[in-house]
Amino acid sequence: MIYRLSLKSGFTRINELSDALNVHPPSATRMVQRLGKQDLLKYEKYGVIVLKDEGKILGEFLLKRHNIIETFLKKLGRSTAGRNWKNRAHNKRKYYKMFWKFYWLYGC
Repeated sequence: MIYRLSLKSGFTRINELSDALNVHPPSATRMVQRLGKQDLLKYEKYGVIVLKDEGKILGEFLLKRHNIIETFLKKLGRSTAGRNWKNRAHNKRKYYKMFWKFYWLYGC
């Protein structure tokens, strides 16, 4: 989410992140501090959040993966909003095979 929020301006803020994730700002702050300890971003209290190069690479990968899975679910006629689709999937093996076929055809 940090990657997505910082695409236009190159940075984001805790309030933007907490709103996008629908969490309280202290929860977003703890998450950002953990990512900072992993050297994925720069953050100073009451400042902006800026992804480092490794954080940008990881963010780009995660966004691409999200988009692939979202497209796959749409092709199946499933909604990503409900996120209960996996509980209703009676034949998980069938969906697993379908996903990997889709991934190799469209995602790579």
